Amino acid sequence: MKEEKAYQQNEREQTNAVCVLCGALTKYRADAPIYEREYYVEAGGQLCRQCYYALYIKGIQ
Repeated sequence: MKEEKAYQQNEREQTNAVCVLCGALTKYRADAPIYEREYYVEAGGQLCRQCYYALYIKGIQ
């Protein structure tokens, strides 16, 4: 039982963050501090590069 929980915890720690808009996997681990991630929007979540640029860069022009 303990081994299974340890495996699940280890599995969860190794997963990458998912873009909150399109669901794509990002290159950042889900347990990485947000100050180390690019394209993280506070109170919004992690975005992939494409969604970030579509919202913030193209939206400005």
